[in-house]
Amino acid sequence: MKTPTGEAVMVALLRLTLAGRLPVLSASGELEAMLGFPPADFLSGKVALPQLFHPDDAELTHALFSADDPRRAGVLNVRLRQANGKIRCIKASFTKATGPDGVSLDLLLQDAKTLKRTIADTAAAINFRAIMEGTDDYVYFKDRNHVFTGASQTIVSLCPEAKHWSELIGQTDYDVFPEELADCYYRLEKQIFEGLPIAREIQPTVDKAGRKGWVDNRKYPIRDDDGTIIGLYGIARDITELKQAAVVHESDAALAELSRQALVSAMEDQKRVHAAVREREARYAVMVNSISDAIVSADSAGQIIAWNPGAERIFGYPAREILGQSLRLLIPPRHLEHHDAGMARVLAGGPHHIIGTTMEAEGRRQDGSEFPLNLSLSEWQIGPQKFFTAVIRDITEQKAAAENLAAKLEELRRWQGATLGREGRVLELKREINALRAKHGEAPKYPSVAEGGGPSPASRAPQPEPAAP
Repeated sequence: MKTPTGEAVMVALLRLTLAGRLPVLSASGELEAMLGFPPADFLSGKVALPQLFHPDDAELTHALFSADDPRRAGVLNVRLRQANGKIRCIKASFTKATGPDGVSLDLLLQDAKTLKRTIADTAAAINFRAIMEGTDDYVYFKDRNHVFTGASQTIVSLCPEAKHWSELIGQTDYDVFPEELADCYYRLEKQIFEGLPIAREIQPTVDKAGRKGWVDNRKYPIRDDDGTIIGLYGIARDITELKQAAVVHESDAALAELSRQALVSAMEDQKRVHAAVREREARYAVMVNSISDAIVSADSAGQIIAWNPGAERIFGYPAREILGQSLRLLIPPRHLEHHDAGMARVLAGGPHHIIGTTMEAEGRRQDGSEFPLNLSLSEWQIGPQKFFTAVIRDITEQKAAAENLAAKLEELRRWQGATLGREGRVLELKREINALRAKHGEAPKYPSVAEGGGPSPASRAPQPEPAAP
């Protein structure tokens, strides 16, 4: 069997009788290529097919192999354990028929990774590659059969074998993660495919170096124009430091509040992106429109070709006014010469000084005001044409907070200096009084003040003065 694109689909056919030990009546040779067991092992009863199902798919096992289950036909996503011990994601189509010998089951097993995608691979989308390589979050897209169609470069840090996010396309979680983590991720996806508008959970991660962490993992459905779920997308945020701090410092009530806030935040995210998900290319628009940072793309001529709502909020230009305009509108005039020189150098094949890095710079809003920003710039190419995408974060509030802190520290230093000056003057006056009394043969009024020296640190606190003689 082949997909419309000509790619081979791995398919195995079985017929079973739903009686006794569920003997297999027939099995196609492709079964060995799919699961690693020869058909003879199933026909002889050496291998029992229900025992290969993942334990968490027990309800699906019952639907397939129980003669009493009312479902007589359907399509299920299941997980089968192969002869090598690894899990394979399978699309199972079944029909049951009642005959003179009881109920029989015809089962068509198809390897999920070889099926035609229910949503297109995202790698070819304009701007998508740049966003996937520049975001700090773990972002991914999957089709209805749990197969990756796109992923951010950050996910590669968690996959032992992968070096670039494009290598994940066409794979399932069981191909790239340890099984115990893949089970967690798959469980959440089942909730989406069962109809939930959002599935969210704090889940564990392990990076390539074996370091354990935590993510706030949120998954949302992707629907076609008819409202049918054809896949999902997910946004997972690293909360390892927050989780560790909560374990050490916060009470159970604080942890509950953290979960509540995360859920509220997740629901707010869903509201912001829900409309975009229903658009024809929702998996791209949702990413761009739900990020609060500005995402701005330009061609090699410096003309703006992509402008997300975050950019509109930060710079003040509506998309209809800025698209097709020059990037130079966003740059303070005193920096234009430096910008032009950098663009010319890169287009001529020269060294990249800021591409692939994060730096602090200044931007210019529509009203002419300037503001500080953090800039992450990436370069991508379609054929001979070069494009650039910048992820921009307004750091006005952070800078103001830092300046306010510095001002308070400076005020504290001035106050401390003035206080020490007054203490020094009082000390000198006490010494002068002692000297005058000594000149007249009288005992010192302040015996704790040694002539020529200051009080010890322990004596700097106010001391009770003796009565005058």
